[in-house]
Amino acid sequence: MSQNLSRGRRHAWLAYLKRLPIETLKIDRSFVSDIVDDPNDAVLVETIIVMAKHLGLRTIAEGVETREVLAFLEEKGCHNFQGYLFSRPVPFQALMDMGGSLLPDEMPAVKLVQRVV
Repeated sequence: MSQNLSRGRRHAWLAYLKRLPIETLKIDRSFVSDIVDDPNDAVLVETIIVMAKHLGLRTIAEGVETREVLAFLEEKGCHNFQGYLFSRPVPFQALMDMGGSLLPDEMPAVKLVQRVV
C-alpha cells in the first residue's frame, strides 16, 4: 500500500538541512545494507551523498559490512564509514585505548570525531 504525503510535509524535512547547524549527514544502515543488490537503495544513497556534497555537508554511512558496499560508497563520494567491516561495536574508552589498532593495513583511514556538547 502506498502512502502519499502532502507537498508541505514531503519537503519539510529538507528545510531542516538548511536551518540546522549540522556538518554531517548519517546514511542509515537500512539504505546502505542493500545498495549492491537493490537499485532503489543505491539511487537513494547516491542522491543523499550528492545532495550533502552540494550543501557542503559530509556523509557517514552506517552498516558497512562488505567490501562491495564500501567500494560503492567510495565511488559515489562517501568517505566516512561505520560497520562490522571495520569492527564490532566497542566502548568509546576501549577504542581510545586501542589507538586505531582495529583497522587492518589495507582499510581506509577512519576518523573518530568526539562531539563536544
